Amino acid sequence: MKVIDFKQDESLVLEELNKELINFFNKETLVINDTRAMIIPEVLPHIEFVCTYDQRILPMIENTNIVFSKPFSKDYLKYLNDFWLWINNNIFLIDNNKNYTLWENILLSKELIENIKKHNFKYLIPFFVDENMEKLSNILGIPLLVSKEIFEKANNKLMLKEFLISNNLPTLPWEITWDLEIILSYFNSKKRYLFKDPLWVSGYWFWDNKVNTIDELKTNFKNKKLIIEEFIEKIWSPSVQFFINKENNKSIIFWITDQILEDWKVYLWNTSPSIYLNWSVWDELIKQSKEIIKYISSLWYVWFWWIDFIIDNKKNIFATEVNARFTWATYPALTSLKLYNSLLKSWEFYNHELSNIKIIDFLEKKCIKNKNQTWIFPLSISWLENFKKINLLNFN
Repeated sequence: MKVIDFKQDESLVLEELNKELINFFNKETLVINDTRAMIIPEVLPHIEFVCTYDQRILPMIENTNIVFSKPFSKDYLKYLNDFWLWINNNIFLIDNNKNYTLWENILLSKELIENIKKHNFKYLIPFFVDENMEKLSNILGIPLLVSKEIFEKANNKLMLKEFLISNNLPTLPWEITWDLEIILSYFNSKKRYLFKDPLWVSGYWFWDNKVNTIDELKTNFKNKKLIIEEFIEKIWSPSVQFFINKENNKSIIFWITDQILEDWKVYLWNTSPSIYLNWSVWDELIKQSKEIIKYISSLWYVWFWWIDFIIDNKKNIFATEVNARFTWATYPALTSLKLYNSLLKSWEFYNHELSNIKIIDFLEKKCIKNKNQTWIFPLSISWLENFKKINLLNFN
C-alpha cells in the first residue's frame, strides 16, 4: 500500500486526489448521500432540516448523478456555478417525507426507481451502508461501492482496538462486555468511564457515568456488547483524513483538522488546520495513521474516511475510532480544494442559525463573491428559509 502524505508533497497529493475524485464521481456513478440513515430517533429524530445535511456534498462533485430531497435552491446552484463548482451534474429530486430516510423516500416512488434503472449506473456511492441501503442497491440494480459487511468492519471500534493491541500501538484502557452487572459496576465507580456501542459514531449511543443516569444506560443497553473506556483528560482531538483508491493499492493522507467536542465527547464541528500540523506530535500521528491505513486496506474498504485521535496532557496519542464514510470535515476540505486548488487554507465548518432571511439575500449580502475574499461560503442552504439553519464554511 503506497501512502502519500500532503505535508511531504502537497502538489502530488492534489494531483492524485483530483484524479481519484474523477474516478469515483463520473457519469457511471449514482450518489445517495443519505445522512438521515445514521440518525437514530432515540437520539435525534428525523427532523425536517436534516435533509439539508444530504446537500453538503453539492460544491465538491461534478459530472455525476445524485438523488436529493426537496426543497432545492436554484439560486444556490447559480451561486456555485459562478465559482465553477457543481458543473454538469444530473439531479434526481424527490419529495421529502420528514418521517422517512432518503432511501425510504426513494422506495416510495416507483417512477423515480424506473427512471434510475434506465441509466444502468455502475456504482452506488452512499453515505452509510446498512441492510436498507443494500436492499435499495438490489432494487435499483446498482452495485454498492462497499458492502454492509465491509462498512461495518471498517467502522467497528472493537476491531480497531484489537488491531492496535496486536500491533503494539497505544490504546486507552478498556474492556468489552455485554454483562449488565459488570457494566453497572463500572458505572457506579468513582472514576469516570465512557460506555460505547462499537458501531456508532459522533457521540451517538455513547454514555458517561458522570453525565448520564443508570436508567438512561439500561433503557438503551438492550443486551449489546459495550466498550468501556476510562475517561482521560485530553487537550485536543485531531482527525486525520484519508482516501483509499478503488484498486486498494494507494492511500492519500489529504488533511488534518481539530474536532470541537461537547464535554469532550459529542462531536459539534471542525476547524482547519489542526494546531498539531506543525507540532512535534505530527510524526507520531502520521506513523500511527499509516499503520491503521494498512489495517483498513486489509478489509478492502475503499473511499474516504478519517481517524479520530485524542492527545492527553502528556502528549500521548491514542486512536479512538475510524469513521469510514464522508465526514463533517470531508465536505469543507474538498470544497476548499475546489475553490482554491490548495489543501492548506484555514477554515471552520459549523451549524449556524439566522433570523428571517431569503436564500438569495444571504448569497448576495453575506457570502464571498470571489475567491480572494475572506468570508463565509455556505454548504447546504435549502432549509434556510423554513428553519433558519445553515451549514457555513468560514475561511480565515
